[in-house]
Amino acid sequence: MRSAIFAIAALAGFLAGCSRPQPATVRVDPMFAPLLPAGTKLLVGIRVDQLRETATYQKLVAEKKIPQLDEFTRITGLDPRKDLWEIVIAYDGARDGLIMARGKFTEGGIMSSGMEPRVNLPGAREMSYKGFKMTGTDEAAVMYLNPTSILAGRTESLRRVLDARDGNMGRISPALMEKLNSIPASNQIWAVSDGLDSLVPLPELGSIGGLKSVPVKVNNVTAALDLRQGVRANVSVACGDDTSARRMHDAARGIIGLARLTTRTEDAEMLKFYDAIGVRQEANLLRLSADVPLALLEKVLAGMNSRMGRS
Repeated sequence: MRSAIFAIAALAGFLAGCSRPQPATVRVDPMFAPLLPAGTKLLVGIRVDQLRETATYQKLVAEKKIPQLDEFTRITGLDPRKDLWEIVIAYDGARDGLIMARGKFTEGGIMSSGMEPRVNLPGAREMSYKGFKMTGTDEAAVMYLNPTSILAGRTESLRRVLDARDGNMGRISPALMEKLNSIPASNQIWAVSDGLDSLVPLPELGSIGGLKSVPVKVNNVTAALDLRQGVRANVSVACGDDTSARRMHDAARGIIGLARLTTRTEDAEMLKFYDAIGVRQEANLLRLSADVPLALLEKVLAGMNSRMGRS
């Protein structure tokens, strides 16, 4: 009887583990979180495995010949359409920027001598630092953490990651964590920044067809992109003041309005595309949104390709 109870308890525990709820919001892979540069101010995430499952990807990317992806595969030996699971980009706003990737980087998942991804960059060579292999040059390199994890960036930055991995690395600021917790996990692509204060030159409509550069103060950005059925995007830009937000709002609305004016009435799909973009200002916040169904997106892209073919 006791053994039966233990068996039932073990089965219940196994089923509970299998049914563990998925995170409600996006997150940084636990493998990468301890390696983030100290004072990280920008994080970008791409869930490539989820992206490949979306209807948008299947319709517009899968099995298509895309020169940029083919060139990436030639240089790195990795095919994003098959080998990658997740990409995280981190930047501290000063000197250290990293590209972190999870995926299948070796045959059979075994990393042994000669089985690392090739890097076809001029002057690339094999290097080692604190027991980790790197391939690249004195300026940039790829570091192999394990059979499913790699880092890429400036060689100096990669060495600093290893030097500080038990120190002040891997601390996501409360402000960035709050932004991450505001993005639903259903988004395959996301970006958050905080503290990247900068003056960004953005266009403003002085008159129809005349654009002039106007600097605006941008403090932080939160962006999310869901491609399950077309494109659903939400971007929030926190400006340094209400004036900057108004300038960005007016410029964005002006560009959309000008695009509509220069679109032929028979290009109904393009007009619907512009109508699907929302722009609004809330004090010092600029909010951009887009909700473009897959059927409309296909028609817009087909029209663009047709016009490019005629030019």
